[in-house]
Amino acid sequence: TGVQTCALPIYEGELPWMRARHFFEENWRVSAMADALGLRDSDRYMQLMNESGRSSENLLKNIETPECGDALARGLALSASLLEGRGAWRVHGGGFAGSVQALMPEEYFERYREKMDGAFGAESCQRIHIRAKGVGTVLA
Repeated sequence: TGVQTCALPIYEGELPWMRARHFFEENWRVSAMADALGLRDSDRYMQLMNESGRSSENLLKNIETPECGDALARGLALSASLLEGRGAWRVHGGGFAGSVQALMPEEYFERYREKMDGAFGAESCQRIHIRAKGVGTVLA
């Protein structure tokens, strides 16, 4: 009759609702994080980053993958025990064999690196540098 049908996946349970909640709350959080950066309010930024990470972990359920098993969950738990009250941590790139992104005062980094490398192998923990100038334009 010329009518084509498409079988859409049917999701049972709460996961779709949880993921939608994360999506809408995360949109608000990104705006609040940008405001915190503009005000140079690092405490508020890190609080929101931690909220974002917990939401990603608990609502998206994106920290365990067939490739990495529970390594992200272990990295997040270790980060929490090392940085609670002194920094921020979250999954970055979850669901795709992601990594833990952590912000902390400089004086905590060497101990953090030592513990993370001890848990996940030498050079698992890498220092990232954030340039002073924000987003730029690349001209071809």
